[in-house]
Amino acid sequence: MDWMISKIIGEAIVMASRGNKQTSLRKEAILVMSRNIFNDDMCATKERNSEYLFLEYPSFFRITLARQLWPKEMREQTVFYKYKDSHKKFLLRMSDIFHGAIDYINKNLGDNKIKFIVTANVDYYQDYPWIGAIHSMGGKFIALNKESVIRPHDEKELFDRLNSNNFSYEGDTIAVYNDLAKEVYIRSGRFDADKIYSIGCPRVDELLGMHIDQAKKGNFILLSSFMDPSYMATGLWNDVLKIIQNDELLRGKVVIKCKDSNEKKNLEKIFKNLRFEYGPLSPKSRRAIAIRRKEAPHPKYPEL
Repeated sequence: MDWMISKIIGEAIVMASRGNKQTSLRKEAILVMSRNIFNDDMCATKERNSEYLFLEYPSFFRITLARQLWPKEMREQTVFYKYKDSHKKFLLRMSDIFHGAIDYINKNLGDNKIKFIVTANVDYYQDYPWIGAIHSMGGKFIALNKESVIRPHDEKELFDRLNSNNFSYEGDTIAVYNDLAKEVYIRSGRFDADKIYSIGCPRVDELLGMHIDQAKKGNFILLSSFMDPSYMATGLWNDVLKIIQNDELLRGKVVIKCKDSNEKKNLEKIFKNLRFEYGPLSPKSRRAIAIRRKEAPHPKYPEL
């Protein structure tokens, strides 16, 4: 039964990765644990590291399989870790299954071999057994964290979650967007400082490399959406959009980048004369704006 699961996972990855090309003689392949926004980062990374062969484990398939096989108490991010000892046999079984999947893929790659696994966070329960699998084959497990923890509220929530579940990262490397996030993870005491690297946000690298005289026609200001309730800034978000809507210059220049297609549809219903986009950041943008909370609370918006 387990060998069949390994083959199904391996075949799903092989099929999802057909068409991926490699432009050098390098033999290493990178297996990416696919996930919506994270995929934009990986696409940018792939463009700058074309000597590697990139493979994709489809998100829907990966999550569906985990929900079917994982014990109920093991199906929550971070929380799963406090149950790992009581489910050691299950986790070893899953590592063996994933080892079999990697072996199946390697046999289909010819000279290429999977040497790295990259995921979008340090503590996804679906990905934990892959650490043992790739280590048993001499490879590395990398977490390219797609979220930057820079607000005091988020920091406290992160520390509470890590400590209450006695979490410890067992992978090899953690890449974060900025030094603030790196400092937070080190401060938590749950991660080895030597494993954490601040690399920036790959999906906006193209913007940083642009010259100031590019895209003279159609220049615009890019505003990243922060309407999600978790930002605790709904009031400010609505005020910002009203200001843009009521200003002729801003109305013609500002493009709002939404988190997903549903957010885009909902905003378009309310603000019919504003421009909303969803997808990778456009290289034609010369200015990008993001709102984050400062240490000193704003009198009107205490959470900013």
